[in-house]
Amino acid sequence: MMRILRLSKISTSIVISFLILSAIGCRKEVDRGPSLGNELVTNTPNQNQNPAPIAATPPCSIANDQLYLSGVGTSSITSPVCNSNGNFTGNLSYGTISISLGRTPDVTQTYTIDGMFITATLNSPSIYGNMSASGGTLNFNYSNGQYSVTLCSGAFYSYVTGNAYTVNCNIK
Repeated sequence: MMRILRLSKISTSIVISFLILSAIGCRKEVDRGPSLGNELVTNTPNQNQNPAPIAATPPCSIANDQLYLSGVGTSSITSPVCNSNGNFTGNLSYGTISISLGRTPDVTQTYTIDGMFITATLNSPSIYGNMSASGGTLNFNYSNGQYSVTLCSGAFYSYVTGNAYTVNCNIK
């Protein structure tokens, strides 16, 4: 025999009211924007729309292919060589300046000369001797397929003259 459950009128009213409210009364419409169908949406930017990285701003200002040596003045750098391995050289009337990062420069970073891995040398055998920087900062730029470097507050010491020098330079 089949049993039929009998619900009281109050119980039946409560169940029906709950179902009606659940179905239509508590529903909130959410605007989800235009339908994208079944497309996969990612946050990967379009490479054609990426702006070039913003180069870090050097703390000093010096013209391209110039070297300022404190107590001496400004000299032009001739035959500059800049490569993507982070090696830069230039000739001066009294010697050469060389800067070595040893890797491809990140133009958004400021590097500190540590004398071991990031170096700067000013070689002037007849006047100042061979000087290596013990401090200073390097900033790099990349424009028109070419790197350039700016050295700010390079701390050099000459054993020939017995003087300390501050160097600012730009090799482009």
